[in-house]
Amino acid sequence: MRLTKKQEAVRKFIDDELKAGRACPTHREIASHFRFKSSYGAARHVQALVKKGVLAAEKGKARALQIQSIPGISRSAVAEIPLFGSIPAGFGDERTQEPEGCVLVDISSIGFKPTRNTFCHDWAACLRRRHRDFGAWA
Repeated sequence: MRLTKKQEAVRKFIDDELKAGRACPTHREIASHFRFKSSYGAARHVQALVKKGVLAAEKGKARALQIQSIPGISRSAVAEIPLFGSIPAGFGDERTQEPEGCVLVDISSIGFKPTRNTFCHDWAACLRRRHRDFGAWA
């Protein structure tokens, strides 16, 4: 699966918008960004990316494009940080609390830089252990 330069640029633009926490761009926004004369050109690029399996689109939903993982391209490591709602007061050994969910966080964004001597199957456990042992993240 080879992408043309323009298809790769469109894929990267959509990926950047999603990573920035914004909604997926519309065909009109893509056309405006790349200075296409009409949104039809953007629609054709998006259709080609969906056909090649780079993007996934939900039928009947606007702004529902998702980037699919591309074989051979490595993504940065992430940690699952558990989310606890309100933590009850009192002694810690008297109560246990289950996480309500998790947040995926890029390892490099929190200052944890694995070296060649670092090995951990469970990054969240490593981070919790590091926080417990040192009392700070970085």
